[in-house]
Amino acid sequence: MNGNKDKRRAGIPARLSVLYGYAGKVWSNGLNGTYAPIAGVRASMHLVITALAIFGLVSCTIKRDAVTVPFTLDHNRMIIQAEIQKLDSSWRTVRLWVDNGASYSFVSEAVLDDILKHAPQCPQSKGAVGCANIWGWWPGEESWRLVRVPSFNWGAARLEQVGLAGLPETFPLAAWYSQKTARPVAGILGPNAYMAYRLEIDYDHSAVYFQKTGRVNRHDLDLVGLTLRPLDDGHYAVIGVAEKDGEPAVEGVQAGDILTKIDDREVKDAPMGVVVDALRGKVGDERRLILERDGEVIEVTGKVKRVL
Repeated sequence: MNGNKDKRRAGIPARLSVLYGYAGKVWSNGLNGTYAPIAGVRASMHLVITALAIFGLVSCTIKRDAVTVPFTLDHNRMIIQAEIQKLDSSWRTVRLWVDNGASYSFVSEAVLDDILKHAPQCPQSKGAVGCANIWGWWPGEESWRLVRVPSFNWGAARLEQVGLAGLPETFPLAAWYSQKTARPVAGILGPNAYMAYRLEIDYDHSAVYFQKTGRVNRHDLDLVGLTLRPLDDGHYAVIGVAEKDGEPAVEGVQAGDILTKIDDREVKDAPMGVVVDALRGKVGDERRLILERDGEVIEVTGKVKRVL
């Protein structure tokens, strides 16, 4: 950081060090749950804690037990970049924007192609579902490819069972993000990649400290595989049905259907995170879906499947 940003104000060091601890789920724009980033702290308080950490009033150090990973920083925007690579270096290093506010991890189609070229055994599916489903308004969400990478490294930290959503060339999100980063990036590394860790971001030393606190979650996309779009009137439209191994994840549902109920839960006006969570469950569980199609009410039984 430059000298101006390092000055002390009234004896308080302008230290930018923020702790991200996870309590089962990540609070992320309301898309994947309502849990706060720090256990026992309401999500609305996290901004206050962040502000206190910026001025050094909160000590959030986990360095003693943690793996230290360097990062590239854009000092003007305080944006962090990660450089990830496969353990055996079988595919090239990929630069990603680290975005704790993202609902999932997103990369370009070119990155997915490169990964699958060297690791064709990676689980795959088609259609953005769960936390990869960004409101249904991004181009082609219903046909995005999802890939689960068994492991890759960010420096000395090993991230496992990471789901990635591939963005088509017609949606140049990486190019847009690259205008804001110190170096060009190929996508976003979201919190699903490091759910098993507690993180401290130390801007002063351009380092992230990883402390393992939980198990890797392979069940984040165990759900009824629908890609949804919230409408202005509070309803949810189905814009696509996920495909796994060339087969639809749900039979009897069509793009354009309006989802009105999941089991006994009305979905109109519900937050998207609540609707997505209602589709989750253990593999084999059944969900009763009530839909409207061309003015008719339709009931479909959808099974929870491991989409990825």
